[in-house]
Amino acid sequence: MNIVAWSPKVSGTFLPTINVTEDKKGYTIKAKLPGMARKDVKITVNNNILTIAAEKSQRIEEKKKNSYYRESRHAAFSRSMSLYDPVDKAGMKSKFEHGFLTVILPKKNGGHEGAAHETITS
Repeated sequence: MNIVAWSPKVSGTFLPTINVTEDKKGYTIKAKLPGMARKDVKITVNNNILTIAAEKSQRIEEKKKNSYYRESRHAAFSRSMSLYDPVDKAGMKSKFEHGFLTVILPKKNGGHEGAAHETITS
């Protein structure tokens, strides 16, 4: 496999499991993102560096006659990896289902290009 390395940035204690496979057609990236929603996740490819990032905040507040309860939670992460072979950003596909993200990046022939962002479609 020609992948250089993942570079994690973590806020809190959330560091998801990410698996990468490569074949002659491209890369398949699978990430386990429990508690995250589709809208919380951003996927970027820039200069052949894939970045998967997510951020989620939650606030719980309960007021009762003789008590008050408030709790705030925040989870964020960003993981980047260099891809050895140039990828076809126009052919990039992603799917988010039940807390699992799958990103498919087909390889292409040619040089490096600018940035691309993916909107998760299903």
